[in-house]
Amino acid sequence: MKMLGKPTRLFVFLILGSAAFVAQARGQAKQDAKQKEPLAVVAGQPIYDDDLLPFVQGQVFQLRQQEYEVKSKALENVVNQKLLEAEAKKKGIPAEKLLEQEVDANVEFSDFQCPYCQLVEPTLKKVLAKYDGQVSLAYRDLPLRDIHPQAQLAAEASRCAGEQGKFWEYHDSLFENQDKLNREGLLQQARKLKLDEKQLDSCLSSGKYKPQVEQERQLGLKAGITGTPGFFINENLLTGNLPQDSFEKFIQAELAALKDKRTAH
Repeated sequence: MKMLGKPTRLFVFLILGSAAFVAQARGQAKQDAKQKEPLAVVAGQPIYDDDLLPFVQGQVFQLRQQEYEVKSKALENVVNQKLLEAEAKKKGIPAEKLLEQEVDANVEFSDFQCPYCQLVEPTLKKVLAKYDGQVSLAYRDLPLRDIHPQAQLAAEASRCAGEQGKFWEYHDSLFENQDKLNREGLLQQARKLKLDEKQLDSCLSSGKYKPQVEQERQLGLKAGITGTPGFFINENLLTGNLPQDSFEKFIQAELAALKDKRTAH
């Protein structure tokens, strides 16, 4: 998958179990000291804290679980806020502004031999330019091999070009020259972009990217995409050579929903 644009969403994976264990261990030491003192003495028989466990163990567990969940959520919020502030400081903008720019990456499933995929490219570039910094695009391959026999090799060639740091330049060239997607045409376009032709040819011969292209193809099919191009704007599925306002409708709705969500918090 190739990304275009600069996504700003921040994620953090918290290993809270370790922190909870340390806190529990510290608390346990204090608790052990207290357990030496009886809570009460009845008929000469001392009653210790452990004697109460059979009667309250279930309730205590629920309370500790609730405490853990509350602290976990609080820790996640604090860490995310710190990360957000650090990222905003790096970009030289307020944290609130960075939140307004946050939109999940849009995903495009496409086929280099598909005429509709070619036609939608100018529209996508206009959308990305208009929402620069707010929208990112992830390109995934879904070659329709039954009707586009050259799409598979073109997809592999684009990844070979990516090895030389020119995926998007080669991507654009493939769509601009859909009549040159045979092997010689693929190498010709590599020459025009001043790529190492022998390296790209060797990469194609190895078939090293066939599994990755197939993996993305299967992912698209399982996601319900039966034709190209297919797009996901967050969880919204769009298909076909759509006009610019169709994309903007969903992007603006997602931006508004995100802003409302942040305001509510």
